[in-house]
Amino acid sequence: MAAIKTIRTTAFRLSDEHFGTVHVYRPGPHFTRAWKRLNDHWKERGDTQGQYYLPYAGLAVGLRCLSGDFVALERRVDRERAVVLSRQPISPEQLEMAFAAWEASALGLDDMPVSSLVGDLTHEQVEVASLVRKRQGHPPTLEGGNWPWDVAIWEVAHRLAGSPMRTDNGPVGLRVDSDAALLTWDHVVAPDGKEAAAMHKIVPLLITIPGVESPVVSFQSSLVRLAPSWRESKGSKFAWASLDDSAPILRARVRHKRQNGGFVCEWSDRAAEVLKGASLKPLPQANAEPSLRGAMRSGYGRQPKWHAIGKGVGTWFHECVAHHARACLGESANPLTLEASRSSWPSKTAVASRPSLAFGRAETEVEVRFLVVYANSSTRRRLRDALAQVLREGAHADDLEAVNGFCERLRTLDDGQTLRQGPVEVRFVCPPDAERWLLRRAAPEETVAWLDTWLQDERDGDVLVAALVETDESAANGDDDLSDPKHVLRGAFGERGVVTQFITASSEPDERKRKKAEEKGKFYDHPAANAVSDLMRSGSFFLRPFPAYGVEPGTLMVGIYGARVTKGKSGKRRTTYLVNLVAVVAGERDAWGYVPNKGWKPLDEATAAFLGSDHDHDEGAARKLVETAVEQLRLAFRGSKAVLLFDALGCRRFWSCLQDKSDGKPEPWMVSGKRAVVRVRTTAGELMRPAGAHDWGDDLSPAKHTNFRPMRVAGAEGHAPTVVLSGSAVMDNVRSARSSSRYGTSEKGLSEEWHSLGATELLVLDPGQWERDKLIEQIAMLCRVAPTWDRVLRWPSPLHLARAIVRDHPHRYFADTVAEVEEVEDSKQMRFDF
Repeated sequence: MAAIKTIRTTAFRLSDEHFGTVHVYRPGPHFTRAWKRLNDHWKERGDTQGQYYLPYAGLAVGLRCLSGDFVALERRVDRERAVVLSRQPISPEQLEMAFAAWEASALGLDDMPVSSLVGDLTHEQVEVASLVRKRQGHPPTLEGGNWPWDVAIWEVAHRLAGSPMRTDNGPVGLRVDSDAALLTWDHVVAPDGKEAAAMHKIVPLLITIPGVESPVVSFQSSLVRLAPSWRESKGSKFAWASLDDSAPILRARVRHKRQNGGFVCEWSDRAAEVLKGASLKPLPQANAEPSLRGAMRSGYGRQPKWHAIGKGVGTWFHECVAHHARACLGESANPLTLEASRSSWPSKTAVASRPSLAFGRAETEVEVRFLVVYANSSTRRRLRDALAQVLREGAHADDLEAVNGFCERLRTLDDGQTLRQGPVEVRFVCPPDAERWLLRRAAPEETVAWLDTWLQDERDGDVLVAALVETDESAANGDDDLSDPKHVLRGAFGERGVVTQFITASSEPDERKRKKAEEKGKFYDHPAANAVSDLMRSGSFFLRPFPAYGVEPGTLMVGIYGARVTKGKSGKRRTTYLVNLVAVVAGERDAWGYVPNKGWKPLDEATAAFLGSDHDHDEGAARKLVETAVEQLRLAFRGSKAVLLFDALGCRRFWSCLQDKSDGKPEPWMVSGKRAVVRVRTTAGELMRPAGAHDWGDDLSPAKHTNFRPMRVAGAEGHAPTVVLSGSAVMDNVRSARSSSRYGTSEKGLSEEWHSLGATELLVLDPGQWERDKLIEQIAMLCRVAPTWDRVLRWPSPLHLARAIVRDHPHRYFADTVAEVEEVEDSKQMRFDF
């Protein structure tokens, strides 16, 4: 097989012809005053069901149906207000009809306060391409506000919907929805004889890529598994309705409300009533059940644990999208490709092999005590075997005999006894009333009081305690005032200096998988092994050193992670900001975390402090915390060189140099002491999606798999980023995804989980005292070599560690996993902060 030197993507440079025209309706003074009075009246009403802002959605639905195309409301255009933006012109009569129906049906007003003033709206036509401002060697910006990022893809979506898309199993038609996504509406995938179906969804996103002077459209695809009923949709907040085959499929919000002891579903913002008032074709009754192939469909609010169709579209579908976009956009849309920076890379063991941890030496100092806290004996057995597996697999030859002996003694270890071997101690404990307090909801203060009755007996001086705790996922939900013990215990353990990870009995693989793995001599309980690996990460007990490949051993690699948390998510009175910093030492196993007011501490101590603390920073305080922590590197690690790795999505709101629209020059404090500065971006919606291998041709040639492949953006005018591509364990094991798209697979293949290649973008803002290429090689190796497990990381390890600590916090700032965010249809489409 020929070496892969080129990877094709679903991203394309756009030219002026791809942007089209937008019709803008600006308000005059009379309309503006009337609109303000309407807003004030709405806020003063007592029957708005907690809805603070005017219910625009009903009006948007009416205008979309009247115009038969895309419509957006309430935007700023050239710093002036625009009430309506549309792809097609809307006549004054249509505007008046829609506004009047909205006033009467959604607001309950018959005096036509704004619809009577539609004549005060001024109509303009704006060529979207005229708003693009190109910059030499840098990505472009768009003038006039944020709205061009939303409407610029309208024309692109219509072009792709204009003809069927070729797949490996025949042509597939595409239809646009009112959010400009493309749906395989008439070509669902469904297993025979089962009540299950799914449709593919393609979202065109306007993005920018450092060093590329043209605006870029990137096509991101997902699989929407359709719910057969509202009950099974698990609270889905959106539904699609096909009213006219020649118009976009309407995607609108629905709400579920209690009625007669049950729930009924209705269209939000009285959208159905607005259409009726405007004498338009009515929406389907929302209280009727959604269907798998009918005019009204819905995805899931939360993905079901089991479904006849697996998650993910697979790499074949991305390749189909890339070929279809290339054909529809024409020769003026230049496809973006990635080129291999070198032909081969060293193996993980060559860069960072497992060192001897002195397991066989009696004088070895204990680094960590693993405390297994359980309620069910089956969980005890699983964690016992998983701990043995993780320690034994890949152990250094000098440690292997001692580790094997340790694992044998572990099998007969009684509760309350301590087994020590080299740097590790293990204890098992089933506390009093464990089933009640670990597996059931309870009052937080009672759970903490129970913890204090037994935890102190499990500690031994200054030895770090890392606890693996059994919990039950059914305790997460309840209509009472009690709390899930998992999150209460995580915070309480953290306050007492103990780091934690959790496991549920339901995560155990089924008997069929166990027997199949045992027949092959393989370890089968990967959820338990992952829990052990995560605990080692939390406890700063790393099995291998952090690689020193492009930098000198002893160099600090500092991951800086930030996030914005809305008051709705945190329950606080205002939006708060989270930041976390982790520093690892290249060539060593040492890692450190920053603790406010205490400085840089060993990572286990910093992790416990973070998990046991509340975080209430405003934007300024969060920014200051990071700058202080970086400045204190000089005192804590005298003489050490440092590389700063900033997470793009969370940190760019603090420092504009991390945004694509900036000149990319780091702030002086960042580069003080010749520190290197690198931006790391992993958000799928902002990156190029890998699609095909090798150069363009007529045949479909998907990029089926790669364990690790750093690649450069080809043809950039300026300093372009490097993209690290990597596969997953699922891609390794699931052959069906490498053989076809879901249109051509078997029923078994349709039921399997399909992953696509992951992508991590690395942009060097300042190389400090290193060569750029060497710095990129170092950071890429931090992705390839995970410190506690055998897979490639999406984030370089110090940034991965900083992020993982934040996501472990008991406040559950990020309850949804990445997979859920990508697959759940109700997720909001991404709004960019360029």
